[in-house]
Amino acid sequence: MGEGQQGREAEAPQPRPGVLAVVWNGPRVLLVKRRNPPQAGHWGFPGGRLEWGETLLEAARRELREETGIVGEPREAFSALDVLDRDESGILRHHYALIAVHLLYRSGTPEASDDALAADWYAPDHLPGPLCQGVPDLVRHSRLLLRLEAEGAMRQSAGNSDATGGGNGDPA
Repeated sequence: MGEGQQGREAEAPQPRPGVLAVVWNGPRVLLVKRRNPPQAGHWGFPGGRLEWGETLLEAARRELREETGIVGEPREAFSALDVLDRDESGILRHHYALIAVHLLYRSGTPEASDDALAADWYAPDHLPGPLCQGVPDLVRHSRLLLRLEAEGAMRQSAGNSDATGGGNGDPA
């Protein structure tokens, strides 16, 4: 590719990658009220742009801490969505490719800061509004992942118990 082509491509708008930090504390999920566009004033997951040299998991941990003060342990990226924000005439203002990352809650009380106006834990059937695009689907998806993870842990625990002779009452 010639230098002229490379220069034109660099000037063209590009989608921005970002992360969403999805954290549960027991039966409640953490949401923040967004301060900035796109979707300012809407409730969604803590998150933001990926920084140069930062992994998805590192970015999710950082954004969670910056926006809420919550400490979480990143587990895995589990979903992605596009946020296409258009003005009243239909012109695209923002294009983000957001990757949802599941984090385990470790400590802290939600306190809004940085890009968040408010932060709190919510039961899935009592989410605040208005919600950012994709929130209900990500809540359902992440809740299912938690259930599957818990079932897998119970099966593994039962298997370990069986292997040591404690699972069925029979000696090993």
